[in-house]
Amino acid sequence: MNARVAAERPAATSLPAVADVVVIGAGFGGLATALTLAEAGAAVVLIEALNYPGGCASTFHRGGYAFESGATLLSGFGEGQLMQRLIERHHIDVVIDWLDPVIELVTPDLRLPIWRDRARLVESFCALPGAPVEGLRRFFSHQQRVADALWDLFASPELLPPFGLAELLRHLPRTPRYFPILPLLGKSLASVAARDGCGDFEPLRVYLDAL
Repeated sequence: MNARVAAERPAATSLPAVADVVVIGAGFGGLATALTLAEAGAAVVLIEALNYPGGCASTFHRGGYAFESGATLLSGFGEGQLMQRLIERHHIDVVIDWLDPVIELVTPDLRLPIWRDRARLVESFCALPGAPVEGLRRFFSHQQRVADALWDLFASPELLPPFGLAELLRHLPRTPRYFPILPLLGKSLASVAARDGCGDFEPLRVYLDAL
């Protein structure tokens, strides 16, 4: 066995002889599944090969540190949003350190801070050499309308598919909120950017690909 992999594996511990459910993998899906089942009263055993939770089924190493190669950005930590509600509900001891810039986009030809403030981010793109300013403003305005339609939906995960008749009925009065999304069904993000007049702007394409 690879020495590095062996070092990552936790020491063997005793497990319950009986459990209602065994969840294999303490990634985001495994953690959420185990927590939901435990809340419903099930006796759950959660098993993970590594010595830490999280990740997306893949880990890489740099400078002696282990990094998850899945999602690097999380959302929903604002007041009243889903992640913040989960933290409060389960009394999770966590300190959120708001970064600004959130991340930095680095390519051989570009170094662009991705600011928390949306208007500042848009202006950063518009200030780049050769930027199609009007097209960029249309694209980000379009993105804002879609985000406004979806944020409330993501804050109520029980309304996401698959869902039953009760959830479908809850969607009916919300239908007007989804109108900005309808023209995008079946379309790629590249085609939307092209329609808004900024699809050929390489910094935007690199940014969207990175997301």
